[in-house]
Amino acid sequence: MDQISKERWSNVRTYDEALEANVSYLLGNEIRTTPYHGPLEDKTLVPGLVRLNKLRLLTYMSQPFEQINGEHYDGDCYDHWQKPFVSFFMADEDNPLRLLQKLKEHANIAVYATRVNPYRVVDGFAQKSNVGL
Repeated sequence: MDQISKERWSNVRTYDEALEANVSYLLGNEIRTTPYHGPLEDKTLVPGLVRLNKLRLLTYMSQPFEQINGEHYDGDCYDHWQKPFVSFFMADEDNPLRLLQKLKEHANIAVYATRVNPYRVVDGFAQKSNVGL
């Protein structure tokens, strides 16, 4: 991780600051890497990821839909698809359970991780949250 990115991420203290830092990373501004990923390789999803972060969903992993042609296996040629996905964190006050319920209402959206963490970070320490599970 480059020094500027390391300093910026190490100074993040709030959820809103993490969102700002993540948007800066996505847009290729002063932050070039994150604690969990190097420079962006594929910028296809950047506009959508920035929008999700501005809606207070802290995105940390994603991949676009991609059709991969011509994979060879035992002399045969196969096409296959890379499924699109996005992983994110959400603050307690933004009602994650309501969002999960809304996502599950859409047949074209698969929700794989539905566990809500009952802890939140306050001043660097994990505390039990009042999120209804």
